[in-house]
Amino acid sequence: MSQNLNFVNLMTYDFHGASWEPTVADHHSPLFKRPTDPSNFNSNFSVNYWIAKGMPASKINMGIPLYGMNWQLTSATTTPPAPASGAGVAGPYTGTPGSMAYYEICSAVRSNGWQVFQDPTQAIGPYAVSPTSPKTWVGYDDPAMAIVKSNYILSKGLGGAMVWDISMDDFKNTCLAGANPILTAISNTLNTSLTISTTPSTLSTINPAVATTTLAPPTTKPAATTTKSSATFVCPSPNGLFPDPASCTSFYNCGHGTPYLTQCSPGTYFNPAMSYCDWPYNVNCVISG
Repeated sequence: MSQNLNFVNLMTYDFHGASWEPTVADHHSPLFKRPTDPSNFNSNFSVNYWIAKGMPASKINMGIPLYGMNWQLTSATTTPPAPASGAGVAGPYTGTPGSMAYYEICSAVRSNGWQVFQDPTQAIGPYAVSPTSPKTWVGYDDPAMAIVKSNYILSKGLGGAMVWDISMDDFKNTCLAGANPILTAISNTLNTSLTISTTPSTLSTINPAVATTTLAPPTTKPAATTTKSSATFVCPSPNGLFPDPASCTSFYNCGHGTPYLTQCSPGTYFNPAMSYCDWPYNVNCVISG
């Protein structure tokens, strides 16, 4: 897989949910193991597992949810794992019992008196509890937890972050923290924490374009290989894929204005019209003298 995939979007969420765990309310996207958790039910374990099995860290994009999973509580206990009896109330817009968009959660906290609790260890994101009886419990990630996870992504040298899904952030600034506060937190953390002179594995996947290999058979081929940044090539624009003027078999992957020379799979040429490595008969390659 690692030779033939440009990246893997790791779905590090939905570890818990009322549909399959109706009697226990718990955070669906834990970052680290808590004392009472099984060792293999958290994002950190998942990331390390993929790396241990041979997937380069730079090809892994860790998932960050823009929604929460909810339950109806059956007791006064709110600390997860908390006793529950199935899905909580549906969000007013998404309309699905058992889950709520972040913009629905922050609105409930801001306007409807839901109480927010934070995990001091930051192993999990926050959870909120409704003032109604029976109470609805929802676990989610907020901008602060998105920053924690983004810093984790940088510390592991991962390719970047991916979210599910973009329509569930507070895109209308309903909660007055700015439009798309979680996406903004992720982007700002990954981008402002970059050291541009390092390898591309520290770059965020939110902005730079990524080459996709969608070639005709044969299907067994090495993946494109990124080498070092170029001191002579000037990126036409800060982010994108651009042909190498000196070779048909390589291209430059520009991230934030820094070019990285990348080799296509053997026997293929970079196709600038499609922004991927293609069979030579599909490419009109002219080398500048």
